[in-house]
Amino acid sequence: MNLLQPAVRADVVSQKRAREIMGGDFYGYRELIERHRFGLSTEIVRKFRRVPCTQEFLERVSGEAILHFVSPYSVKGFLSSVGVEKYYDQKQAWFEKSNFMLSPCEPGWHLLRKKLVMNSFEKTLSQQQLLVRRGRMIPSAPVFIQLVVDHLSATGEHLLIGERDDISHCVRTSTPVSQGYHVAIDDNKLDCFTVLICQDAEVDSNLGIAEEYLFRKKS
Repeated sequence: MNLLQPAVRADVVSQKRAREIMGGDFYGYRELIERHRFGLSTEIVRKFRRVPCTQEFLERVSGEAILHFVSPYSVKGFLSSVGVEKYYDQKQAWFEKSNFMLSPCEPGWHLLRKKLVMNSFEKTLSQQQLLVRRGRMIPSAPVFIQLVVDHLSATGEHLLIGERDDISHCVRTSTPVSQGYHVAIDDNKLDCFTVLICQDAEVDSNLGIAEEYLFRKKS
């Protein structure tokens, strides 16, 4: 046994193995760099070189979730780099001035379920939050937007699947805009998405929520 060789932690997966397991539902930082020509610091590359979950867990969610690395760029910087005119409705002037657009994103891995939360339509935000299962959370707007763009640019397809494929749907995020309002994303246009402001008390048959899995934080 080579005592100088570092032990491989059982609760992390290499990107190579994660890519093999997730197939087309994997968007790591290699894909980010190749597709959008982004630059990442050596520190970020080293810190996030492995995915913080077990191989068994990835095998269990393969086919029903997307594993995605979120870059440290702000949403505005990210969209500008990838060609913003291709991906969202530019008539929304408030969008580019919002805090969540201008603040740097927290880099890291996110594992988003493809299917929207069952029975999450026609409910207020507080009612929808009660449907989120243990070990999961509602994605933020920056996380969701980066994933929508990566998925669109890679496949040309919509990201999420609703309870019915023949109706339009919007997805509430966990990002607040002001008291009583949160950001929502409409991912149903042919080649772009729309960012909306939704009142938390609003009830709509086309307004649901998505879930992402929580990764265990390092001790």
